[in-house]
Amino acid sequence: MSGIQRLLPLFHRRWAASVLVHLAHPDTARTGRARVSAIASMFGANREAVRQSVRALESVQAVERNPGHGHPLRPELRLTERGQRLAPHFKALHDLLTELGHRDLGLRKWPMPALYAVGAGPTRFGAISDQLPKVTDRALSQALRRLREAELIDRTMNEDQPPRPVYQSIGRGLDVVTVLNDLVQTVD
Repeated sequence: MSGIQRLLPLFHRRWAASVLVHLAHPDTARTGRARVSAIASMFGANREAVRQSVRALESVQAVERNPGHGHPLRPELRLTERGQRLAPHFKALHDLLTELGHRDLGLRKWPMPALYAVGAGPTRFGAISDQLPKVTDRALSQALRRLREAELIDRTMNEDQPPRPVYQSIGRGLDVVTVLNDLVQTVD
């Protein structure tokens, strides 16, 4: 399985990364904020969106219901062993994106996988699209535009005939790619 294929399920749902970071915080279990409703309230998010993110994390065995805690309809959540390995990398990504003023990029479906695809070196649009199954051209264009606006990648024209745009990680984008590479190495 390629790095992109390991990364995609972790960014498929908007709140998945935030849920992992939240559940890894030492105060979460002690304060009882490990339930979907509490997490949704804290993030200012829709409960169903958080619930879908939790289901996605359950499907990749990063989160599980804490047996014996909470009501069956309002279960308490906890990280699995796999989730405990992933959480520090998501925290590092969250902290770095927050420091850069672009935390929202980590909450969207395509920017981080697209940045990971570009991180290997100068890459054309078609090559990025080939690495990201099911991405539409519009969604990929928007993700690349957001990454350019955040100054994490650069778009230049190559010297082929006809000239074609080439994307490459720059500046702090290289730091984000390093965190993503660490995350991919952690995913079994």
